[in-house]
Amino acid sequence: MANQFGQRKFGSFKFGPTVLTSPRYGVEVDWDSDDLFDGSNEGNVLVDMSIERGRKYTIDVNGRGFEEEETGKFSATFLDADRRFDPYNTDSPLFGKLVGGKLFRCRVRTPGEARHGLMAGVLNEPASYTERGMRMAKFSGNDGWAFLRNQANSVTIPLQESIYADDAMQLVLAAANWPRVWGATLDAGVDAWPYFWVDARSPARVMHELAQNELGTVNMAADGKLVFRSRNYANTEALTLTSDDILVNGIKRMTPSEVIRNLVEVRSSPRTEETTQEVWRMSGSLLVQAGETVDDVWAEFKYNDEVVPVKSLLTPVASTDYLGNSVSDGSGADLTADISMTMTAFATGAQLTITNSGASDAYIWLLKLRGNPLAQTTTSTFKYRDATSVRQFGPLPFVMETEQNVNMAKQYRDLLGLYLSQARNYLVVNLMPNPEVQFAVDLGQVIRVTVTGINQLFRVMRISHKFDDPAGIVVQTQWYLEPFVNLATGVQIPVQIPFQLGSL
Repeated sequence: MANQFGQRKFGSFKFGPTVLTSPRYGVEVDWDSDDLFDGSNEGNVLVDMSIERGRKYTIDVNGRGFEEEETGKFSATFLDADRRFDPYNTDSPLFGKLVGGKLFRCRVRTPGEARHGLMAGVLNEPASYTERGMRMAKFSGNDGWAFLRNQANSVTIPLQESIYADDAMQLVLAAANWPRVWGATLDAGVDAWPYFWVDARSPARVMHELAQNELGTVNMAADGKLVFRSRNYANTEALTLTSDDILVNGIKRMTPSEVIRNLVEVRSSPRTEETTQEVWRMSGSLLVQAGETVDDVWAEFKYNDEVVPVKSLLTPVASTDYLGNSVSDGSGADLTADISMTMTAFATGAQLTITNSGASDAYIWLLKLRGNPLAQTTTSTFKYRDATSVRQFGPLPFVMETEQNVNMAKQYRDLLGLYLSQARNYLVVNLMPNPEVQFAVDLGQVIRVTVTGINQLFRVMRISHKFDDPAGIVVQTQWYLEPFVNLATGVQIPVQIPFQLGSL
């Protein structure tokens, strides 16, 4: 491994002279699709690049909960004099491999010998073209959030009880076939979820919900890792940003309408286990011919007309849960003894397989399932209204849904109302082109900003880089920063907001 990040790959052989006077960039692609990078660097012919990662806001723009990280975007342009990236060049060592779906990672080595990841993800199909007589190639791609979001409704996880966020995240990543080359760093969760399941949902959405259940954050790191920090994570100051690090007129505060919420609602709908009862019944009569097996009967569990997960689901019992007769209305000969049934249970539904081993066609006119529904029988709403803020900025609503109990929901309301209704410094900062600073921090890290009128902690929530020249000597870098507050209250905060319980 030493040669991949030392003299051979990042030194004179691959990345230029050992003593650097400007940044050197590495762009590696898993052309063989074996989840491995061999250290070969396409960055030697890189002439343009832009990267955008993270989120712009703490709060969802519609006030419905908290903002998720956006899918990161990568764009790079390469000189291609030898037509290495031309998909029609049969002499290229990459012939037949220039297709979309290849894993990549982009890194930088600074003049101060620091090495930082910039972004990792999945490439789209490279585009080869000619511009002003020169052969060029364009790469574009997205980070791991695209990998998870593209599986919009494909992840299903059986019902779990008393599970912590980090363990639940492991299940989600495994179900989504998360690439091992990226990996994950998951801090230990703090609050156990009484019930957790995933039923044909987006894994990206589930990951954010898990983080927001406690004072945690989930980020897609520059090296490709999915990073979860619980509210007990011991944050340290990654660096101190001063006026010398910021362009003239390069700092902007977000407007109150972007950051303030003065009408806060926290809705508590905890689930309770109900007694054993019918949770599904088939409508009509199902014809199962003699000797036939029907394996595509799907049941969806409901309680009070709401789809719910079910515990202790009972395998259907003949004569109690299903009946078969020779006539569709339940009359004629009783053929129940010829019918057998198996079941595959999921959190909110089940797949039934029905076999008729008899010599006569049978109509299944009764078929039901029984179990213990986990129902949200009541919703309690706790509200906060800051009259002074409403008069000053107008009504700005925020609504949070939680399955926590009413006592926790009330605490959330108290804390969120106090925090969100106050005007605070949310910053957009344009940095000086200093590689030792602009590439030194990642999403979710805490920094200190000391400029005129400001001396406080912030958390980095968005990073963008763009080449200002073909060599990437000067790079335009912009950070979005949210205020980071230390609290020693013991209150358990369920959402992804910039608090830290305890002290740094």
